[in-house]
Amino acid sequence: MTDALNGFAVGDWVVITPTENSDSVILKARAGELGCITKIAEGDLYPYAVHFNDGAETGFNAEEMRHQDSSESYLFAHKVDIRTEGLADWEKEILEEAAQEADVVNPPSHYADGWSNGAEVIDITENLNFNRGNAVKYIARAGKKDQDREVEDLKKAQFYINREIARLESI
Repeated sequence: MTDALNGFAVGDWVVITPTENSDSVILKARAGELGCITKIAEGDLYPYAVHFNDGAETGFNAEEMRHQDSSESYLFAHKVDIRTEGLADWEKEILEEAAQEADVVNPPSHYADGWSNGAEVIDITENLNFNRGNAVKYIARAGKKDQDREVEDLKKAQFYINREIARLESI
């Protein structure tokens, strides 16, 4: 489903950008974060459900987010440094502060799996839907970032597999 008025669709990658008059603690906390639109509830005050890598899903309106190129979806877990052309100075300040919290130029070493064909997880997942891509990502990288969290990584994969099964069963 695409929202014709604002041009957002389920599966779009967006960066959260607070408005000048934003008082929302959630909006400020998510400023600069990359997420994926998982549903659109037309007519709602916050019609776009955006899913974040930490598992949270929060509603936003069109003025609180901007499109992000899906080829940069490997940055999903990080705050990103997006282009700031056309943004107000206060928007640039918020996004620049958020971008300083993560090194988005050099993906962490656990992103490179060293497969013989040179593929990275993103090469495999970019043609999958959100749930399947995340499941593959967590399985492929299980224990590589932190060996003590290998089971946790596999449980994250299981979460996305269960979510995809539930989605398919509801169709």
